[in-house]
Amino acid sequence: MEYIAFDDLFGIKLWHENVFRRMYHHLSNNNYTPRKIPLLHEVSDVLTNDQITYLRSVDFDRGRPNNALNTHKMAIALRGNYSPRDALYFNNLDPDVQLKLEEIGNSLIPSFNKLLDTELCLSDTNFRAIILRYEGASAQFGFHYDTEHPNCFRALVLYDGRSTIPPFCYRDGSGALHKITFSVNHGILFRGSTTHHGVEPSLDPNTKRYLVGFQYIKKDSGPESRSLCNQLRGSSVSCILRLFLPYSVYYTTIGYLPPMVVVSTEVTLAINLCAIVVGLFFSTKIPTGNHIPNTLHSLGLFYVFCCAMTANLLLALSIVAYVVMTEML
Repeated sequence: MEYIAFDDLFGIKLWHENVFRRMYHHLSNNNYTPRKIPLLHEVSDVLTNDQITYLRSVDFDRGRPNNALNTHKMAIALRGNYSPRDALYFNNLDPDVQLKLEEIGNSLIPSFNKLLDTELCLSDTNFRAIILRYEGASAQFGFHYDTEHPNCFRALVLYDGRSTIPPFCYRDGSGALHKITFSVNHGILFRGSTTHHGVEPSLDPNTKRYLVGFQYIKKDSGPESRSLCNQLRGSSVSCILRLFLPYSVYYTTIGYLPPMVVVSTEVTLAINLCAIVVGLFFSTKIPTGNHIPNTLHSLGLFYVFCCAMTANLLLALSIVAYVVMTEML
C-alpha cells in the first residue's frame, strides 16, 4: 500500500494525475452534487428544413466499423451511453460532413449568444459536433455531469425520431427530477458540467432518437484539460485496453513488492473499511441521502477497476481506501 501512496505523490501519471485517482474522479462524476448549479434552456425551430433534410440524408456509417464502447452492453453497467447504433464524434466524421456540421453549428450561435448573454464559438474538441443515435429498448445514457471546460455549453436538437422517444432528464438545484421529451427540431442548450442529466431506457424496441449536438465555449476561454471522457469518447474497447495495459503491468508488479510495514490481513481489512466509511462521510464531493446508492455503485465500479489493474483483491481494497480517504485533503 505504501508504494501506491508514493506513486500517487511522485510516480507515473495519466495526464498529470495518478491513474486510480483519475478513474475515481471519472466514476464519481456520475453522482448528483448539490453544490453544482444547473443551467438549461429549451430551444425550438433552430434548424432549417434544409439542415434537417441534410442530416437525414447522410450515411454516417459509410466505411465505419460499429465498435465504439457505447455499442457494448457493459456500457450499461458503467452507466454510460449505450445503443446498438454508436454515437459519432467530430473526429469520426468525414471531412465534408465535418464542414457541413460546422456550418450548421455556427449558424446557431447568434440566437444562443442572446439566450446566454455571452459570446460563444464552437469548441476545438471532438465534441465540437456530434451525432447521438439512440435505437431500441435498451438505449440509454446514465445520469452524469459532462467532463469539460466550465465555460462550455452543449446544444442537442432532435432531427429524426420514431415510436417512443425517451425524454432528456435532468435535476434542478434542489435535486428534483425533470423530463423533457423532444420533438423534431426541438432541443436544449445547457451547461453539462453543472447539470446532472441522462436519458432513461425507452423499453420500446422501435425507438429511434437521433440528435445533432454541438459544443460551444465562451470566447477567450483557456484550454480544456484532458480527461478520460474527452480523450476516450467514441474509442473502441481495444483502444481503451491498450491505454490501461501498461499501468496494469506496473501496478501488478508493485503488488508483489514486500510491504514496508507488515500488518495482518484482518487488521488491513478493518483499517481499509474504516477509511472508506470515514472518507465517504466527510468528503464534500460525495452526495448523501437518497443518492447514496449511486455513490456505492461508483465505488463498486472503482473497486472492480482496481482489481483488474492489480490482480489483487486486498491491494485493490487498500487503493480504494487510500483514494477515498485522501479525497478529503
